[in-house]
Amino acid sequence: MAEKKVDERDQKARAIVERIKNGEQEAIPEFFKLYSDDIYNFSIRFYNFTESEAGDVYLYAFEHLKDGRKLSSFKGKSRFSTWFHSVLKNLTIDYLRTQKEKLRTTAYVKLDSKGNLVDALENISDESPDFTFQEELFTQFRDLLESFKMPQRVLFKLAYIHYIDLEIDEMQWLSEENGASIGDIAKKLVELKELALKKEKDVKILEDKLTMNFQQLGAIEEKIMAYFRDHPEIPIERTKWTENYSHPNINLQTLEKIHSLSRKKKRRLNLLTQHKKGRLSIRVPYRELSDLMGSSKGVLSVQLLRIIEKLNQSMEKQ
Repeated sequence: MAEKKVDERDQKARAIVERIKNGEQEAIPEFFKLYSDDIYNFSIRFYNFTESEAGDVYLYAFEHLKDGRKLSSFKGKSRFSTWFHSVLKNLTIDYLRTQKEKLRTTAYVKLDSKGNLVDALENISDESPDFTFQEELFTQFRDLLESFKMPQRVLFKLAYIHYIDLEIDEMQWLSEENGASIGDIAKKLVELKELALKKEKDVKILEDKLTMNFQQLGAIEEKIMAYFRDHPEIPIERTKWTENYSHPNINLQTLEKIHSLSRKKKRRLNLLTQHKKGRLSIRVPYRELSDLMGSSKGVLSVQLLRIIEKLNQSMEKQ
């Protein structure tokens, strides 16, 4: 049965690609509707990207697929999914090479009444905006949020439900769009809050690890420097200290401390990177929002990025 579904999807993709080859531009939104989640999930599955990074890759991939030329290069000699995974691999590698560059891209982000992707175009940067979600900031742009259309407002509040609650009219809208009762929606919101709370606890655990790492670094470095104070004739080659550092006049115990210091500094960099991504930004994962909003994870990542960008720009003008 699963093989049959794969074949049906492959045939559907081939049919869409043939229409694109024949110049039917309206077939491109259909392709993204069919493969949006594949594009979004690819870098998470094969490169261990975070959801935020996957959103950037999704935008980058869209920029290179939106005109249909790359899709039109499919020759039909293999499964479309096999060929397309190869395309996504190359696009992800290209993205990694150019991720520091500022790009402008276009994204299909308009949804119909059912939350399905349609063919409206919007301009958006694929550079993630620098936006810190502190609770006190929400008091400044609550009125600004109210000026957004209902789907945008609900998506933002669901994504950051750890900080801000939905109003009753927003819950009613979500109920109508989702086909669920208000009670079911309320239950789901509680689940999302619990999930966000767990993420907050994970951030706190990470902060505790950073504190411990900092204390350990200080203790080890003090012992190393004490050795050099006792042996002033030995040069302190701090810039050369690595996990494999060696010196004929330094005893084994001190060398081991230098190696340990190097490892812990690498660990600190890794923890700091994780902390920077999670700090004060407890966002509900897109996979949890997908069913509730009736849209794909890829489209939601683009939409949320646009909302944040607009909020950021509006806040700067105030």
